[in-house]
Amino acid sequence: MSVDDDDLGLGPLRGDEDAHRLIQRRGHILRHAEQLLEEMERAHAQGKEPGPKLSARYDQRMLEVEQLSRLISKREAFEQTRVAVHLRATYPKEEISMFGNPSPSLPGRSVRPDRHDDRNLRAFANTREGREDAYASGRFLMAALHQHGPSLQWVGDHFSHDIRMALSGGVNTAGGVLVPEEFEREVIKLREEYGVCRRLMRVRPMGSDTKNIPRRVGGVTAYFVSENAEGTESDASWDNVLLSAKKLMVLTRMSSEIAEDSIIDLADDLADEIAYSFALKEDQCGLTGTGTSTYGGIVGALVKAIDGSHALAKVSAASGHDTAGEITLDDLLGCLGAVPAYAKPGSVWLCSTEMKSAIFDRLRAAAGGITAADISGGFADKFLGYSIVESPVMPSAVGATTYNGTVMLGFGNLAKAASIGSRRGITVALSDQRYWSQDQIGVKGTERFDINVHDLGTASVKSPFVVLCGLT
Repeated sequence: MSVDDDDLGLGPLRGDEDAHRLIQRRGHILRHAEQLLEEMERAHAQGKEPGPKLSARYDQRMLEVEQLSRLISKREAFEQTRVAVHLRATYPKEEISMFGNPSPSLPGRSVRPDRHDDRNLRAFANTREGREDAYASGRFLMAALHQHGPSLQWVGDHFSHDIRMALSGGVNTAGGVLVPEEFEREVIKLREEYGVCRRLMRVRPMGSDTKNIPRRVGGVTAYFVSENAEGTESDASWDNVLLSAKKLMVLTRMSSEIAEDSIIDLADDLADEIAYSFALKEDQCGLTGTGTSTYGGIVGALVKAIDGSHALAKVSAASGHDTAGEITLDDLLGCLGAVPAYAKPGSVWLCSTEMKSAIFDRLRAAAGGITAADISGGFADKFLGYSIVESPVMPSAVGATTYNGTVMLGFGNLAKAASIGSRRGITVALSDQRYWSQDQIGVKGTERFDINVHDLGTASVKSPFVVLCGLT
């Protein structure tokens, strides 16, 4: 390598660096080459020659990148062979499959129905494919957390090169081990199932840390004109909705003593916990966020609707209706009337489970016509033709609790009112160093997202989403 490596803080290249560190070194050198190229381009733009020293340094960096790429390919091939030889020499191949027939997703994997088919999974689907994904994730966790011999063998036979290389150095390689796709896929799916904001707001993929979404705030105007008269020009007006990705992290710990027969339960419980924590925080930010650091600077829909700048997003109940038991059908009809026609398709009622019982179920029961099926099976989750969506983030105090000027429930189309920017999916990593003294394993999940509640109307423009507030 070049003698200029020291100016990057890399130090001299050692013969024992693994493929991961070589890739990191190549990345540093490539970024420096890009900076040199930009410097040469600036010089050309100013009508100057970049100079032989600058060009020579750029050529040297690109030569180093090429040399490192060849070295990385050789090192990866060597490490893959070394891991395979080590696993097969240390752990004799055993029957660790579960079904009798090979899986199309992971060739050679099988699961014995008498052993695992009766499990009722919460996070993974209660199907053959779901149990296979749970088993694969559990095997990976056993290998990563405990260097469990049969699980290491299984991972070596079924997972990708990147996963095998990560495990070859133990849990703490580069600060942790990323979990396989099967596990992350379940966490992402559960987050969308648990979270109200992910289901009701518009999700916008972000290609960078910030994204501007054009928003139409005014249109062209039609005018009557006389014969042979010149028309009056008008322009559509636009502004931008800004999404700025924020990093959200969940950090927890788990016991390092896990029995092999708990493999599926381990993966199922961990995926469930991580997904729920992300979904809950997203809903807190998107609905009740106050703009403080607790909510990543996000102001939620319920807070913004009553901030005084969006008068038509706030619907007040009749005078004297400030508790859940006093809300009437006319109060709820007021919400329907406040939402414009364009937002009605896709609109839902949004409330807590407690408010659903205290308001919607109470009004349906009082209306009469209750059948035996209603009593035994409960009421359908609809009211006045619109679905009722429950969220633990929504106000839940009932009984004598008063809501004078504060939100009780919401109605409308949140996809028209707010956007979620998704910078990247969920990643999960493991480490046995943080809680080493307690003999526990650290589990870290991260995601990058933002929520912007951008359309709640004004004092003269109706909002696609409104809130019902009590009135003393």
